[in-house]
Amino acid sequence: LTNIDEDSNEYKHTIGFPRMIANTKRLIEAVRANRKKQDNDQGSELIFTYLESLTGNSRDVSLDYKLSGGLSNLPSPSSPATFLSGISPIPGKDIALPKTSCSVFQSTNLDY
Repeated sequence: LTNIDEDSNEYKHTIGFPRMIANTKRLIEAVRANRKKQDNDQGSELIFTYLESLTGNSRDVSLDYKLSGGLSNLPSPSSPATFLSGISPIPGKDIALPKTSCSVFQSTNLDY
């Protein structure tokens, strides 16, 4: 199908990521369409988790993020995280949970 090595960054950026983004958009659209069919917007939930520190200097992020370098300075309330077009929560409709560690269960209230 392609002459690009599937383990290469070229494959990931030219084929893999665009395909993943398109499939994610399709899935989000399907969930929202299913929710519209239900009474009172019940049915499927969309839950977005994203990296965002609670402080401006990211002092509250987990040790694994601090040790990884680039992830040690996360978006913050004063400089919020952004989402890709078409892959973003609708305020008041979808659930958006900022997290400060790798685990969504350790750094959010998702399990409540």
